[in-house]
Amino acid sequence: MKKKFTKLEITLKNAKKLSVKTASVDEISCMQILQFLTIEERIRLIEEFYRVLKPDGKAVISVPYWTSMKAVSDPFVKWPPFHETFFCHFNKKWREENKITHPSFKINFEYIFGYGMDGMWNLKAEEARSFAARHYLNVIFDLHVTLIKK
Repeated sequence: MKKKFTKLEITLKNAKKLSVKTASVDEISCMQILQFLTIEERIRLIEEFYRVLKPDGKAVISVPYWTSMKAVSDPFVKWPPFHETFFCHFNKKWREENKITHPSFKINFEYIFGYGMDGMWNLKAEEARSFAARHYLNVIFDLHVTLIKK
């Protein structure tokens, strides 16, 4: 018998309270939502992702990247903008290696990062894209993150 695959889509409407059983979801989709939440709400929601995901379940997230105008020009976007290290804090090994202690953090996600870049850079060589991403503004529009529950 095939197991049922359960996917949960996060919206601004359900982001504050997930009415879902513990360890009942295979995948969460959270596209362009987190930036509208306060830092406390962001952390609470990611802790909720950990609660509702099954082991090895995934949360697929997209947010405006901190060097993008999208991250700072919308008056409804909350501070701070997103960088990879925000998500690294939810990984136990990363916290230990960086001697960061969050007594309340009991969660442990592995993470994979990807980027949505300005289309003109997609045609360039990898070396040029990498240089531009590190040194220029508005090259990376979005940060794509997959969190995997461990």
